[in-house]
Amino acid sequence: MAQLFYIFQIYDFSKNTFQSTPVFQRSELNSGQILEGPLLIQETDTTIVVPEGFSVSPLAGGHLMLEQK
Repeated sequence: MAQLFYIFQIYDFSKNTFQSTPVFQRSELNSGQILEGPLLIQETDTTIVVPEGFSVSPLAGGHLMLEQK
């Protein structure tokens, strides 16, 4: 199971407020695991935003699959 890296405050323009959002390290994600947005996935050279209403699943080979609920 991916370990929570930290909590970050992001601004949600649709709700006009800040929201506590979990941040995960991509290197810590495991194949077959499902994480529900909103969340951020951090890498050394990019950040992936998984919005509310979406889930993300790491796949074999290092790919990520985002699905809308």
